[in-house]
Amino acid sequence: MHDAVEPDHAVAQRPGEIRPAPDAQVHGWRRTLVAGRCGGVVFAPRTINKIVTTFGTTLRGAVDERLLAVSPSAGIKLETVTADDEYFMTRAEAARFREVAAEDSELLDLLIDIGTETGLRWGELVGLHLERVDTKRLVIQVQEVWDKHSSEIKPYPKGRRRRGVPFTKRLGGRLDDYVKRNPPKRCRARHRGGGRCTGALLLASKVGTPLNYGNVRRRHWDSVAERAGLAGVTPHDMRHTYASWLIQDGAGIETVSALLGHKSWTTTMRYAHLADARWAQVRDIIGGPEQTPDELSSDAIAKAVRALAEAEPERWAAVAAALDGEQDPISAPILLPSGGTEGSVKIIDLASRSRSAG
Repeated sequence: MHDAVEPDHAVAQRPGEIRPAPDAQVHGWRRTLVAGRCGGVVFAPRTINKIVTTFGTTLRGAVDERLLAVSPSAGIKLETVTADDEYFMTRAEAARFREVAAEDSELLDLLIDIGTETGLRWGELVGLHLERVDTKRLVIQVQEVWDKHSSEIKPYPKGRRRRGVPFTKRLGGRLDDYVKRNPPKRCRARHRGGGRCTGALLLASKVGTPLNYGNVRRRHWDSVAERAGLAGVTPHDMRHTYASWLIQDGAGIETVSALLGHKSWTTTMRYAHLADARWAQVRDIIGGPEQTPDELSSDAIAKAVRALAEAEPERWAAVAAALDGEQDPISAPILLPSGGTEGSVKIIDLASRSRSAG
């Protein structure tokens, strides 16, 4: 954990002894996190909750081991997390973001393209090995993941569940073109277990290591987002955007959960409210077929044709007769051009025509 987010005096003094922080100090530490006064780092409410919960779990473990009589984090208040803490880009916003990103860096544009079309987490994106991308079957196998905390590649994603994620033919063609123009470099990241990697990262630094989140944000992402009118959007919002597009286009919660790699579909329920976008379609289905307006009813059409037949009998008389049931239904009238003077309306009797043997 970052030094700036660790509360004072909650450290081991010697083996088997922990000097706890006073309750007031722990609660003050939480307020410091909320105010963004931890080394200049501003945390989202969801992240603050993770930090506080992890710290509280550690203290409860100390209580269980009888190293502490009581946890000073007991009763600490968690932040309220709302949908406003997550941003879902529209397709138009994502297209504009990519357009501006392309002016800055092809790599950043590609990263955004993959991120919004697959919903991969940051560690999954920058830890993605080239051999896991199948541009013929149009699927990515999410397996190796970059862990920024341990600075190594893990052989499994969050939840320890490998998964497949489909992508479009358009993106597949772009990936093939990118790799052809940018020969992959051997992965130089440390892998868990100490084995030497013979593969290559799809999105890598110039020396073949995973892209650094902080560097990407400072040098490229934040300024591009601001120029695109999307200041405040984070790389993780690409994942939220992907989920929102799927939900709004009718994908079920279970399907989206599997694609995102959530251990439980209940985690995916945070996006359920986005299904409201399809309520108009639901209303149309429930309401049944739209009724024909009176002015377009068959009776109204027949009346209009009769009026035309009176005004231009040479062109409309046969049509009016057919509508009134006076014309043989197997015959069809051919209308002369307006202003024609040759004879009367010609009727083609289909019953007298034989079918072509060819």
